[in-house]
Amino acid sequence: TVPSSHAHLLDEPATADRIARLGASPEVWLPVLRPARDRWLRLFLVHDTGPTMPVWQPLVRELHTALAQSGIFRTVSLHPLAPDGRTRGVIAPADGRTAILVLSDCMGPQWRPGPAGDRWYRTLRHWATHAPLAVVQPLPEHLWPPTALPAEPGLFASPSLAAPASALAFTPYDPDVTAPAPDAVALPVMEPDSPWLANWAALLTSPGGGRIPGAAAWLTTTPAAPEEASDIRDLTAREIILRFESTASPEAFRLAGHLSLAAPSVPVMRLVQHAVQKDPRPRHLAEVILSGMLTAVDGPPGSYAFRPGVRELLQRTLPRTVRGRTSEFLARIGELIDERAGFTPGAFRARGGGGAGDGEAFATVRGETVDRLGGTPETALLGGRYRVLGQRGPGQRVREAVDTRTGERVAVHLYPGQPEYLGRFTEGARALAGVDSPYVARVLDHGVEGQIPYLVAEFVEGVTLSELMLGSGPGVSVPVYAALATDVGKGLDALHAAGLARGQTGGNGLLLRADGTVLISRFALGQEAVGKRPADDVVELHRLTQELVRRSPDVREFLAQHPRQTEESLRRARASEHLQIQTTSPIQVTRGSTSQHIHSHELMALLVKLLHNRGRRVTFDELARVLPEWNQSASRVRELIAELVVGFLGPGTMAEVTDGYVLHLPAVQVRAPQPLRFETLAPLTPESRITLEYVVDEVLSRGGLTPTEYETRVLPQGYRVGISPGTYLVPLLAAAVRWLPGPLATLTDPPRLHVTFDDAPAPPPTAAQVTVTVPPALYESFIESSAAYGPHRFRPLYGEALDSPPLAWYCPLPAPRPEDDERDLVKGPYLARDLRELHLPAPGRSAVVHTLPDSPLTLLNPAQPYGSRRPSRATYYEVDLMPRSSTRELSLPSSGKARFAASAHLTWRVTDPVAFVRAEVPHVADALFAYVAEKAPDITRHHSHNRPQGAERALGKELRQWPVPGLQVSCEVRIVPYAQQTVAQQAAPDLMALLAAPTVLLGFDGPLTRLFPAAQAREAALALLAVAAEHRNPEDALAGRPFGTAQARDSIVHPLEVLRTYAHDPVGPVLRARLDELELAAVPDSPTTHNAVALVRALHAAGKRVLVVTDCCEEAVRRYVAPYRLPLAGVHGRADDPAALMPDPDCLRRALGEEAGPAVFLGSTVAELTAAQRAGLPFIGLARNRTVEQELREAGGEVVVRSLAPVLEAARTLGRT
Repeated sequence: TVPSSHAHLLDEPATADRIARLGASPEVWLPVLRPARDRWLRLFLVHDTGPTMPVWQPLVRELHTALAQSGIFRTVSLHPLAPDGRTRGVIAPADGRTAILVLSDCMGPQWRPGPAGDRWYRTLRHWATHAPLAVVQPLPEHLWPPTALPAEPGLFASPSLAAPASALAFTPYDPDVTAPAPDAVALPVMEPDSPWLANWAALLTSPGGGRIPGAAAWLTTTPAAPEEASDIRDLTAREIILRFESTASPEAFRLAGHLSLAAPSVPVMRLVQHAVQKDPRPRHLAEVILSGMLTAVDGPPGSYAFRPGVRELLQRTLPRTVRGRTSEFLARIGELIDERAGFTPGAFRARGGGGAGDGEAFATVRGETVDRLGGTPETALLGGRYRVLGQRGPGQRVREAVDTRTGERVAVHLYPGQPEYLGRFTEGARALAGVDSPYVARVLDHGVEGQIPYLVAEFVEGVTLSELMLGSGPGVSVPVYAALATDVGKGLDALHAAGLARGQTGGNGLLLRADGTVLISRFALGQEAVGKRPADDVVELHRLTQELVRRSPDVREFLAQHPRQTEESLRRARASEHLQIQTTSPIQVTRGSTSQHIHSHELMALLVKLLHNRGRRVTFDELARVLPEWNQSASRVRELIAELVVGFLGPGTMAEVTDGYVLHLPAVQVRAPQPLRFETLAPLTPESRITLEYVVDEVLSRGGLTPTEYETRVLPQGYRVGISPGTYLVPLLAAAVRWLPGPLATLTDPPRLHVTFDDAPAPPPTAAQVTVTVPPALYESFIESSAAYGPHRFRPLYGEALDSPPLAWYCPLPAPRPEDDERDLVKGPYLARDLRELHLPAPGRSAVVHTLPDSPLTLLNPAQPYGSRRPSRATYYEVDLMPRSSTRELSLPSSGKARFAASAHLTWRVTDPVAFVRAEVPHVADALFAYVAEKAPDITRHHSHNRPQGAERALGKELRQWPVPGLQVSCEVRIVPYAQQTVAQQAAPDLMALLAAPTVLLGFDGPLTRLFPAAQAREAALALLAVAAEHRNPEDALAGRPFGTAQARDSIVHPLEVLRTYAHDPVGPVLRARLDELELAAVPDSPTTHNAVALVRALHAAGKRVLVVTDCCEEAVRRYVAPYRLPLAGVHGRADDPAALMPDPDCLRRALGEEAGPAVFLGSTVAELTAAQRAGLPFIGLARNRTVEQELREAGGEVVVRSLAPVLEAARTLGRT
């Protein structure tokens, strides 16, 4: 087991220890929690379904059951392997918590050369590089050489726990064995026996260094060609048997003799084996099947025939007495089939008398056995026409059947034998057939079978009132009550008009259809109709409705408000209950004005399954299959259905039938997520996968969606996003067409991307890198908005039908242009459904400018965004009001030949957001400095180079008419005479010069990943502070002295800051160990910094040594970078002594070694910058926001970048030079 990532338990000893340490002063004690234990591995059991595998089906079921019930694995799932080499549902993440077993005799076509073999071997090698993989070979070890995957014994060594198969080392016992190919992988092969499985388990759990016995097959890139062997068809029957006797086990050879007396099909051979062997094993039967004595014949899988002459010779190997006992058993085989029929899955096929079976007959069974096995004798037809399929509804009288003449489903009602009332039955059935009412089941036929009269009615999907009350009773909903009171009364009127009486009690004969209407489906005929009057039906209906009123609180409330049940009130009641289900995660169920969320994954899975089959029967087995494998039972299904009805759906919504449930929701409104797909046309590389993930997040963010409004799922070649129903998609579409392809264009080999809204059909091939496809409705909304203005043009996508409207619209996006960059200080335009939903801008820091239809740009008034107008959609811009500044060097003329060296420092901020947005200035700094460069020479050329102060004053006075509206600009120009200039101000070193160093040091938390986002960093810091509090001096606690200060606790926002604070404290080593655990736990969920993987590879391609230096746990770094296989020269993490953390340059010196040469450090914190300064290294700062950028610059950072894109471009340029 491993510590759980979500479940925690109370640590009683630690809690008591904390209380003892802190004394009696606090009023409230905080408990100490420890992670609960969780099972370590999940197992994928892949079983071969090739032509030789039917004999192993019992082994597949037994092995699956044993592994699932052992409790060793988190989950055990079963997946078939087709003969074409395909398998579904198996994922192999490199997370160290997944194992894969393949059960196969390695005799099928997917193990041989060909397309199937190539596909299967690619899959195996992929699994072998990501997870522990082994083959369970059901054949005994001495039969492995003739298979497609021969194995040899030896010793395995594993480098770590749950190491992937490709990482295993294998040493064969035989030193003279042929050496494998260089790229071959040692694949463990084992028998399905406890010693073999125990050795494999030891290999999984070995921490490294141990040697485990086993057998390995060398997995190459493609299947090896089979060795040439003699054709068995050239051998005589005697030679075939002699060859089999020389290689087979004694049990298999004796079994072959017994099988020669029976029909050679797998189910029959299993029966014979269990009868004649004390310890029947599938391997012995497999030896017979693979011996060459049998040939496959047409029929179900596992059908064989003996080769000519083999059966007779095998029978001679049996003593006469043994042969007689086996013959007696075969004579009794029909009794065994009678016992097992319907209980042994997939064992036997049967054909009733007169049927044309495919194989030879081997047993005689009873008629009911034929029915249970699926036989269809013609004599079973009711009335020579209707084939009965099974019971329908409660009770024993109604059967579902098929009319063999028309092929339609019908309902057959069986009545008790009544010879003296057959005439009355026939008369009533004829009258019933003449009733034409939508509230009475239509009668199609009637007759008598023997002494049993029957009535044939149309088959109607629905549930009876009794089934509905059983599944979601004891009462019903108001709509169901109104439907019963209305429709049953009208149905009774139609029956009574024909001189008939319903003559039934209870709810069995009242069928509720999927549309909410009620149908009378059962009738009293013949003897049952004696003494039944129409008035009795009215009394029974009144009694039934009163009982429902008594059991249904909602119905009683309705009747209290409407004491007179008029037709209008009942009609309104049928549509009164509004149930809405939103199938997002979590599922939202709204009944009237009450809304609830379903968070249980089991409840959500059941409800989705029922919604997909609304109004239709879903069996217990079908419902159980959507639950976790360890909890699939009918009793668990019943518990969850009861919780679903009571907690969310309410009465009158679920019917329980004989074999499952039916969801009865006639007026439900199901709102499914709106799908959005990002899929590439070619497989994704790790680098392009990371970039595409960033692209998806950025498009969703620019489209105004919050993380609660969508759910993202990973596809093999992209992502699928489920967006909350009702979300306005036009802003999202506008963001996609304006911003894409985004960072995808910076990749070396960018993939072609299709962005598809709402499952629109695929567009035709285009040369564009990105193609966006939308349905017609979304296109219409888009072109009616202001977002449609731009270079993007949509094209219609037509179907095959002529003169039909477009099926969808698609837009091939043009390549990005430099002039398409975003404007300074302005973001947008964006689209908003309602301006009142926008976040309020921070006063003095930002503003929102919007424009309504037929209105000019206007500054947003948060109190009244629409003024006196009605709310409507609007286009808006976000304007940054914070000051900006920049300094540039200028060379200006003087009145003489000398020139002024000038430094112009400009500071600007937006004071009129509306004017600034209307001006549409893309680069503010360039426009302002261009104005200075244009006007300043005309001013300074009138001043002597010996009097720079006069030139400065003139510039400050004249430079006032700035070219950008809406800005407040201040300008300060410093001038020195040209003659007094000594050395020109050196520019900050550029990236190319810095990256020219042969060694590049990379920080981890920032340049490669963000180990702790803001919220998680704060939680981790508090967790370390709690550990420090536990280990504080007990005397301080008893004296009541507070631990630290509130200001200090509030100022710490990262766990490394806690460790630095206590670096010289005795608690430092304890905190370091706890931080190791926190960082290791954070690794699986840490996002990769955009362009980080590409940067490391580009630096390596340029000939640089790349090392990771960090204050984080070194093991956490190695685990994080392992899946990317980065070409790193080394990883240097946190030292054992917390005092050696940065800004101490200890880690940098360890990385560079004694012979330290030129190097550059790429980091993201002030501590890393200070360490680089102390070590004398140049530093490149990576700032994720302006605050970090300001901190780095104030600490002396000369080169600071906001993303890795410019660094990546510089590295690629170095690689090309």
